[in-house]
Amino acid sequence: MISCDDYTAGPECRYLIDPDDDDPKALVRKAEESQELLDEYASNVNLDSSEIQPFDVKVCPDVAFITDLHSHVSNSEVIGLLGGKYDHVEKCLYIQAAFPCKSTERADGGFTDVEMDPVSQAVTGEAIGQHGMKLVGWYHSHPTFQPDPSVTDIKNQERFQMSMDHPFVGLIVGTYDCKNMHIKLCST
Repeated sequence: MISCDDYTAGPECRYLIDPDDDDPKALVRKAEESQELLDEYASNVNLDSSEIQPFDVKVCPDVAFITDLHSHVSNSEVIGLLGGKYDHVEKCLYIQAAFPCKSTERADGGFTDVEMDPVSQAVTGEAIGQHGMKLVGWYHSHPTFQPDPSVTDIKNQERFQMSMDHPFVGLIVGTYDCKNMHIKLCST
């Protein structure tokens, strides 16, 4: 099992930039100033670069709604892609939209494993580009078990990430498992 890295200094140390400033030269100058402040902060608290979260992730509320809704339409796993952008200056990955995809036929009916249909992936990738976004992630559900990445999930994430020139995230949506601590309204 893998988990998200714990960092001593979170994403708030990454960008002290006014996102409303449209002047590119000012943004570069502010990014350099932010890096200087970050370096100073890191040296004062004895941090090295591996202890500073490398980028922030901001998710549009619609993404959570669509991925959760998609996950609840089936007792089997579902899968989809995430569209958005990565801002290199801010070091922030913006996830702006979720795009449900078709899955391949599985021997187990998709109850414990899911793979994206290649045709659906290609069509959805084109749709993401037509909406002015880039492919920034993928999602799938674990309908009856913990939302921890499986070996297949890790391999899929690695395959996607290796083909990108920007950060790429994987999202697992947990839906029905009563053992999940975040679900409060399960009856036994």
